[in-house]
Amino acid sequence: MQRALALIVSTLLLAPLLAGCLLGESETPRTRRVLGDGRPAIPQQVERGTKQNLYPPKKITDRLTQDHTIGPSAPPAARPAPGARRRLAARLPVTEDRLPQQPGPTSPLAPQADLPPLSEPDRTGLALGQFYQALEGLESGRRRHRITILHLGDSHIAADRFSGDLRRLFQKRFGNAGRGMVMPGDPFGYSHSRGVRTSNEGEWKIANSQRGHPGTYGLTGVSLTSSDPEAALTLQRAGRGFGQAEVTLLTGPGMGRALVETGRERNTVNLKAARTGLRRVVFKRPSRLLRVRPAGEDPVTLLSWAVGNNQPGIRYINLGIPGASLLTTRKWNRALVANQIRHLKPDLIILGYGTNEGFNDKLDLAAYQRYYQQFVARLRGAAPRASFLIIGPPDGARLPRFADRQGAGCKPLSRREISTYAADISAGDERLARWHAPPKLDAVRNSLKRIASRVRAKFWDWSKVMGKNCGIHRWANASPKKAVRDHVHLTSLGAKTSAQLLFKDLMNQYVSHKRLVRRSQ
Repeated sequence: MQRALALIVSTLLLAPLLAGCLLGESETPRTRRVLGDGRPAIPQQVERGTKQNLYPPKKITDRLTQDHTIGPSAPPAARPAPGARRRLAARLPVTEDRLPQQPGPTSPLAPQADLPPLSEPDRTGLALGQFYQALEGLESGRRRHRITILHLGDSHIAADRFSGDLRRLFQKRFGNAGRGMVMPGDPFGYSHSRGVRTSNEGEWKIANSQRGHPGTYGLTGVSLTSSDPEAALTLQRAGRGFGQAEVTLLTGPGMGRALVETGRERNTVNLKAARTGLRRVVFKRPSRLLRVRPAGEDPVTLLSWAVGNNQPGIRYINLGIPGASLLTTRKWNRALVANQIRHLKPDLIILGYGTNEGFNDKLDLAAYQRYYQQFVARLRGAAPRASFLIIGPPDGARLPRFADRQGAGCKPLSRREISTYAADISAGDERLARWHAPPKLDAVRNSLKRIASRVRAKFWDWSKVMGKNCGIHRWANASPKKAVRDHVHLTSLGAKTSAQLLFKDLMNQYVSHKRLVRRSQ
């Protein structure tokens, strides 16, 4: 009898331990393997072919918006919650064919009905697991090649304030692998790329996908074309110069020859081809200057150029267009974008859209949500090893034209005001004569949060760090100011503050993720 009782007690005591061995500290039973060097074995997805369609059919995208005036223009470490451990292995990125379909559209007052309820926030870092694994390899010295971060977005990214501060923070901690790809030439006044200086000489035709200019666009969404042999585009790297450079030119019928040179090398490239495509010119010797010019009177089109080095570290690429939304990407050439993404091999893709969508009162939210999910899925097809970070738009506000700017306060719209907003604005209702977020801005933000949960991306709510409702008004009236008068764009201080908070969040989660990996070993 005593032996039987002892056996029962031993079984009860050992059961939790055995379960812990099977489950791990934070895993679903038998779903996660660990490599010999301690890194988690993350399932690899098969990279798709070059002919993959990166964008949804035209019949979907044509209905996304009925208003071409999208929005504002450019101005002058927590422990996983109980129950979360069993979901860790299920939160890995999914391939396009596994993405569930969206139901039909709903009322603007209840856009959340288009997507499933929010899951718990990803405090474990598994949504960025592959990116964190790359950072850990770089930090430990096991990874010898650079990590690439690709940040696409609007004017917040075009000025390279927010993205530039993030670049500085990442490179300070993990090493500097160079500047990477930048916009071709000087395509618009609000464009700025930290660390390099660009200049346009002579006559260049600037095509901008956000403005609807006809043209063939790659990943930058802009292009510069010239047939003037006296015209030139120049990029210079401050300080020590660059260790290597790359120029991406458009090829196709009727294209001419380009003269591409650094301070030490010169190449003449024939761009005429039967079909539209890309031609990359690579320089591997150090220099301080990169120049592109037509070598004749036939057109030459520059899509992008890049400078960097062969050192391990972070290469942070920011590509933003003032006024752009995710809908702007519909105008980009599918094959060229896929080609460039595969060439970059990004470890992290950041999508920083949402402000201009939120300021578009005629945005079709249901169609926008479907397009966003398809866009992310197809980017993942071109970059199967990339993690995704979706940034919700910062807080923003508008003041109706009939309102008095002097001393105007800020107050969020009520549900009734949202439901009658178009009619009230048209009628000049004095009750709206104040700063307020547009009716679609918060709906877009909530949609992005749900989309991030669905496509296994991390979501970061930029508005939350600003104090949510009317936070932009407080930042615009702070001393020193963190936002400018338009209640949309941030000052250098506001951008720097935002970057520091995002980086802190990412690094806290990075530390938590490393702890979870160690426990699983």
